[in-house]
Amino acid sequence: MLVRSVGLFMVGLLLGLLIAVATLVVMEQFYHPRTVWVPIGLLLGTGMLFAVLTLQWQKFFTVLSTAAFGSAIMTVTADYFIELSPGERETDCDALSLCLSLCFSLAHFLGGSSDYQPTAEESPADENPTEGGEEEEEKETSPSVPGAGVPEKA
Repeated sequence: MLVRSVGLFMVGLLLGLLIAVATLVVMEQFYHPRTVWVPIGLLLGTGMLFAVLTLQWQKFFTVLSTAAFGSAIMTVTADYFIELSPGERETDCDALSLCLSLCFSLAHFLGGSSDYQPTAEESPADENPTEGGEEEEEKETSPSVPGAGVPEKA
């Protein structure tokens, strides 16, 4: 249980850091903070917020996180190969930004829908844990007093 919670916490933390970095990149165009505490506070605050939200709503934020990271990797890869392509070095920045944002949005949508769909329905085995109508034996709980509640053998 602890490993699962730590994993979910890390998935949420990384999602928050990704969103904070994207926010800092956009914010840099309009505002330059005078102290280093604004970016640090934004990174830590957003990371911790999404970490706690992922612990609360596990499925939604796990799907959102995997789709966001997948689309970010695809966008960075597309940007890398566009930069390496031979030909004109003076590319139109607006067209490149539009292409990359569409790539990010499309990949995020496709990643989220393809990741959510297989996990949307429970498997038939999850609905009925016993097969063939067999009754599951009742499990006795361990008593708080040694020897209490244990049936005696005749």
